[in-house]
Amino acid sequence: MATARDTGGRDGGGSTDPISLVHVDDDSEFLSATDAFLTARAEDVEIDSITDPNAVLDYLERDDVDCVISDYSMPEMDGLALLERVRETWPELPFVLYTGRGSEELASEAIAAGVTEYVQKGGGTSHYDLLLQRVRNAVAAHRSHQRAEELEHVAGVIREINQALLRADSHASLFADAVETLAAADPYAGAWIATTDEGRLTTAAWAGPAECRCFESDSSSVGALAHDAVDSERVCVRQRIAPDSIDADAGFVPGADYRSVATVPLVADGDVGGVLVVFGHDSEAFDTAECDLLEEVAGDIGFAIDAIALRAQLEHRATELELLSRVLRHDIRNDIQIVLGWCALLAEGADSDQQAFVEKIETTSRHIDELTDSAREIVEALVANGDTLLEPTAIGPLLEAEIEKAAEAFEDAAFTLVDHTDGPVVLANEMLSSVFRNVLNNAVQHNDGDESQVEIAVTETDGQVVVRVADDGPGIPLDRRERVFGKGERGFGSGGTGMGLYLVATLVDLYEGTVRIEGGDPGTVVVIELPTV
Repeated sequence: MATARDTGGRDGGGSTDPISLVHVDDDSEFLSATDAFLTARAEDVEIDSITDPNAVLDYLERDDVDCVISDYSMPEMDGLALLERVRETWPELPFVLYTGRGSEELASEAIAAGVTEYVQKGGGTSHYDLLLQRVRNAVAAHRSHQRAEELEHVAGVIREINQALLRADSHASLFADAVETLAAADPYAGAWIATTDEGRLTTAAWAGPAECRCFESDSSSVGALAHDAVDSERVCVRQRIAPDSIDADAGFVPGADYRSVATVPLVADGDVGGVLVVFGHDSEAFDTAECDLLEEVAGDIGFAIDAIALRAQLEHRATELELLSRVLRHDIRNDIQIVLGWCALLAEGADSDQQAFVEKIETTSRHIDELTDSAREIVEALVANGDTLLEPTAIGPLLEAEIEKAAEAFEDAAFTLVDHTDGPVVLANEMLSSVFRNVLNNAVQHNDGDESQVEIAVTETDGQVVVRVADDGPGIPLDRRERVFGKGERGFGSGGTGMGLYLVATLVDLYEGTVRIEGGDPGTVVVIELPTV
């Protein structure tokens, strides 16, 4: 049967789908008259008539039926007994009791037994119209319920696929997880993904049938439909597939494994790079809603393809960056040690005027050495970002250790922990100490006073810990407070490297916290906020 869907269209069916009825009544003349009237009034109604209620169950086993219409008074088995037998196997199938014996007692029994509708026979033709209306309503409600269950199931499949996509670390595992998840879903008989290059399909993964490589050729009906999807960049569907049209050489059983096919283009980086093919057990498996869901799956696969490619690029760049950083640090630090050795020799024989220049050389050399440390930490933070193992880390011991180190390094500065809370814990790693070290160093290096005063306060509130580091230096103008966290930003007369606060901002962001500058009275206050665990 040729339809728009057979030629690649996306007709969802719905209200135009035929209604298949089985009508059972021991009165063959009344059966013929009723069926003739219903088919004359409704072209979409298809009726098979049965006079023996015992034959109904066999009929339902072998044919798709939307609704059973049954008389009540029949020899051997009445309508309610038939209803009970039907409900044992098909609990949701619409069942209309159509009887000439009308009574409240019978109607009550029928409702209690699970009948869908109850219609009483009568004179004239009005009861035929009522029967047709009740049948339509019952079938529409049943189909809507079935469709809701199917869509809920497919939505669950999409969630499973998205979880699989998140786990995938290569295109091969991505495609394998996607087709296996789809093939395991109840509405589908199998799935196939092929990549495309210059019009040629190449199998990437399949699940369900024994082998899908036969579909790579457009001489295959499935392959031709896949090419249509790639060329048109839209979903193409073929449904109501006759058994003799099935590609048996792929391992499918003709007439049993699939009766419909949907092909969906896979778009990655703005271009069609492949096709997703899904096989359906049912002859009408892919309506508009189903195709929309498969488009969403294909879009997610395309996004994952881009993400995996980008991840590979970033990992390659990270490796190169780490190698470059390691080489440069090694060479620069070796040269700095040589320079510092020369400074020590010069200092032994330098007069008072020359001594000042020797001290400047030594100070500059140590700043360069400090810069290599900051560069190493920044590279580690950037390379690890998004792939760092963060664990519960107590702030107190790290902060106190860095305050002690800063006091030893800057003898003319006073560091005071004025307020702190017991044991705040955050998700971080050992590089959290770099955050505190750079903020404490920055508080002194930007201070041109004779003796710097630095006060540190730690408070915990509303699921976060706040660390405030206040100095009595010249302060930072309001229009520069955001920019000081950029690479290479240095304060007025700073002796720092210009990298410290950039490192602070990078690490705090990694820990999902914030850092900002506030004005002190006098001086500057660096405020670090981190979520606690």
